[in-house]
Amino acid sequence: MARFTACPLCGSSHLGPLFLAGSQPVERCAACTLAFLNPQPEAEDAVLYAEAYYRGACAAKAGGQENVLEPARIARRLESCRGIVDELEGWLGGRGRWLDLGCGPGFLLKAARDAGWETAGADVSPFATRYARETFGIADVRTGPLEALEFPRAGFDVVSLQHVIEHFRDPGRMVERIRAWLRPRGLLWIETPDVDSAPARRAGPRWEHVKVPEHLFYFGERTLRRLLGARGFEVLACRREVEGTGLLTAACGGAEGARRFYEVAKRNALFRLALAAVRRANELYRGRLRGASDVIRVVARAREGAG
Repeated sequence: MARFTACPLCGSSHLGPLFLAGSQPVERCAACTLAFLNPQPEAEDAVLYAEAYYRGACAAKAGGQENVLEPARIARRLESCRGIVDELEGWLGGRGRWLDLGCGPGFLLKAARDAGWETAGADVSPFATRYARETFGIADVRTGPLEALEFPRAGFDVVSLQHVIEHFRDPGRMVERIRAWLRPRGLLWIETPDVDSAPARRAGPRWEHVKVPEHLFYFGERTLRRLLGARGFEVLACRREVEGTGLLTAACGGAEGARRFYEVAKRNALFRLALAAVRRANELYRGRLRGASDVIRVVARAREGAG
């Protein structure tokens, strides 16, 4: 197993123990606060992320994880992904070509394609990429180690990493490569567990996002800003993932009615502004004031002339 003697983000040699995840040490850099498994365990991705992984056999916890392919779960994921697509269309000012790295079964790709984007994806799991192609009809999905794949330079307007960056063996190098794949002022969207969150601090090694051997690195806002800023990105927003207020669903008599209403109402600029304000207030209250969120979402723009 590979062992770091210096922080892979800032190069500092001031590393110290954070906690033990079973028998696996998790260390933290005193300089930049990046946390990571040290030594880094070896695992065969195609085996680790086989069908059982998506159906609930996560290696990290004795109780496993939720079956993400259960129909009700799929419906909730697709609804969440539609919100992500809407947000990034707002930042970009339109649509274009979207690359989802670590796309899994293809939920985010389906939401983006259905909204009118050109889509491409990649995942290490042969099961997941086959599911994306056969179930959702996503044609352009590659299978293989993400850190070995190549994509066209300046080929995409958006690259997304939804619970993926923590799996990379060299996150800094991957962000550099993604910068090259983005068009000028293209967007990188990252969703990852927040090791600096209140739930993470309270739970320590029992935090639900401590997953060995899957999660190799643990980020917070500070480390993500440092990682991205040093590699040609301007951070536009750092948000917290929180549950919705449920107001629109209740007012429309259910999720399907809310979706139909939203698809019509979102064309109105005043409605979009009001909805953004409600979402922001909900995030501020639940995610920051109450400390109920342990997942961070970052939107970053590729700086012109960088990379």
